[in-house]
Amino acid sequence: MLAVLDKFAKQNGYGIILDNGSSAQSAPVVLYSANQVDVTQQIIKLYDAAYPVKAAAPAATHPGAAKPSHK
Repeated sequence: MLAVLDKFAKQNGYGIILDNGSSAQSAPVVLYSANQVDVTQQIIKLYDAAYPVKAAAPAATHPGAAKPSHK
């Protein structure tokens, strides 16, 4: 089926083909997507810019943790 979808999409200029959710799915399911449609990396960059990672706090020492011996 994937080969048929790929051929159909390329011949008809489609970048993505979805199952419209007529089955038990609550949201459309991607059946085919052209590699050129993958925007994952661009979305990750936008997310990282909007929500930068904060510096991690120093690790706290647990009171019961063994301390290294200095000889």
